[in-house]
Amino acid sequence: GWNHVMLVYSGTTLKAFLNSSSIGTNTGMYAISTETLKLGRWVPNNDYAEANIDEVSVFSSDESPNLDIIYNSGTPGDISSLTPLNWWRMGEGSTFPTINDIGSGGSNATMKNMSSANFVNDTPL
Repeated sequence: GWNHVMLVYSGTTLKAFLNSSSIGTNTGMYAISTETLKLGRWVPNNDYAEANIDEVSVFSSDESPNLDIIYNSGTPGDISSLTPLNWWRMGEGSTFPTINDIGSGGSNATMKNMSSANFVNDTPL
């Protein structure tokens, strides 16, 4: 099945949510990096997840008050009214291997280590 994960970092607090429920909060300083965002890869061990990833968005503000809108009972919806900085829908309007950023950031993504056979335009259940 599909799961929705939201991470919010604000100042010195990191909040985590799974399927619209809080799963924890941690405080501390986290390094901000200019590294490339890599989804599905655990860099220290060079491991890759065997998973499907869809509907990735990045916001420049804490959107946890809008969690129910973003989660939408587990069905991806239109979040354009929340003005995401980056929003990669992972298929819709994209052509393999490029994933178009339909947020305001304009940072298209490139799929690596997968074939075009794995690229599908469907709706998660």
